[in-house]
Amino acid sequence: MSRTADTAARVLSFGYRDRGGPLQQARATTVVGWCVALGLVLALFMNPLVLAAVLLAVAVMAWRCRVIPEMLVALAISLPVTILIALVNPIASQQGVTVWVAGIHLPVFGTFDITQEAVFYGLVLGLRSAAIFAVCALYVCTVSPDELLRVLRRYSVRSAITASLAVRFVPTLARDGANLATARACRPGAPPSTGAVVRAAFARSLERAGDAALALETRGFALARPMRVAPAARTLADRVVAACSIGLVALVIAGTAAGLARFTAYPLTSTATAPRDLAFAAAIAIVAALPAVLPRRYER
Repeated sequence: MSRTADTAARVLSFGYRDRGGPLQQARATTVVGWCVALGLVLALFMNPLVLAAVLLAVAVMAWRCRVIPEMLVALAISLPVTILIALVNPIASQQGVTVWVAGIHLPVFGTFDITQEAVFYGLVLGLRSAAIFAVCALYVCTVSPDELLRVLRRYSVRSAITASLAVRFVPTLARDGANLATARACRPGAPPSTGAVVRAAFARSLERAGDAALALETRGFALARPMRVAPAARTLADRVVAACSIGLVALVIAGTAAGLARFTAYPLTSTATAPRDLAFAAAIAIVAALPAVLPRRYER
């Protein structure tokens, strides 16, 4: 297998692995609530201090859950988007009063100015997108799709199976793409186009989906009904992660009501960096990363 194909397979195959971390010990629904609480922080605050605090908490939790390589892959995937946002915003936004470069003319965009406020706001938007990618990657790496299947099975069997199979087929499709790339490299003559490879992978995925549907139907899944399964007993990790989620929501409500960590992009960039704003960002990082103090399952 070529190095490019092997790299692509590794990038597309990262997912949940139980390494005994604090988030992997908690229930899937509890970890989802923790991720939603972090998403609420990112949705309501644009202050770079708060965004950095979220990234720090995610990095600490990824280290404790032993998913640093997967997180690096996610950040590498998000890097082009981050750079694109940072580059496009100064061109698309003509707001701001501090002009850095005036009278730039491009055939498509016309004549525009680049302002300091637009550049800084683009960097903040890029940092925010990186934080969102990091939270989503941590969710993928620490929430078991099988446990989510058991949760969804109480309400809709078909939706649960669809969601679970969609996650499980990602590594398989990655291997198919790598095998197709290897086969294309081994063929003599001019290699087929990328479009032909994509069509072949798509046709193979449809064939596999049909086979999976037929196998499930013959095993009686078409007649399945929602099942009321008793949830597993709560563990210490469940309680700590849930308490941190509630604490994050409380911090968000209190910070919004008190006007903490304000950020204004235009017409002049204003970032709140008072001691109380620093304390607020630190509190978010500490509360979000508090489950990291729990021992790993295999360290007990």
